[in-house]
Amino acid sequence: MSDHKLNILNARDEEIIKAVKNAAFKTTVVGVGTVGSYIVAEFLNAGARVIGADIRRDLVEAINERKEGPFDPEIREIFHNKVSEGKLTATTDVAGAVADSKVICISVPTLLDKDGNPDLNTLKSAVNTVSKGLNKHSIVMLYSTVSIGTTRNTVLPILQRNGLTIGDFCLAYTPERMMKLQKRVMIPARLEAMK
Repeated sequence: MSDHKLNILNARDEEIIKAVKNAAFKTTVVGVGTVGSYIVAEFLNAGARVIGADIRRDLVEAINERKEGPFDPEIREIFHNKVSEGKLTATTDVAGAVADSKVICISVPTLLDKDGNPDLNTLKSAVNTVSKGLNKHSIVMLYSTVSIGTTRNTVLPILQRNGLTIGDFCLAYTPERMMKLQKRVMIPARLEAMK
């Protein structure tokens, strides 16, 4: 099964699980900081081929060159092993990584401005870059913490700037949830079923 033949928007769960385990398509995680690195690890542990996309060159180099980087030790070990196996690469070319993937996870920080309101500038910038590489039959999952309505009212219109509409791609909000003691990202049931 090649990247071009699987329409994951219409595929059955079993087909998607098999495709992930067989590395039939790539998953890009945009933002490989604290939360994003755990999302990358979860997909890798499920058997996926993953591209870590980040504007921070130091993170990208740490992954590709198997350096220590700012990652927790267990994440670093997974990254080192999966880079060696050819299952993980990292890049600063976010749009290019998105264009090469079927599943896109966005995990960028959403900070507060001086008045305590959500500052969505980093998110908007990341989503704009994602839109430049987004293809039909892709799934975009937003992991960044945002308020109700942000996915529909902010993220979706930016993704549609490239001419695609919802239905050409799927958009989901999957809020990050890290268990404080285990530092493990809670992931969608479909991904958990792949393990």
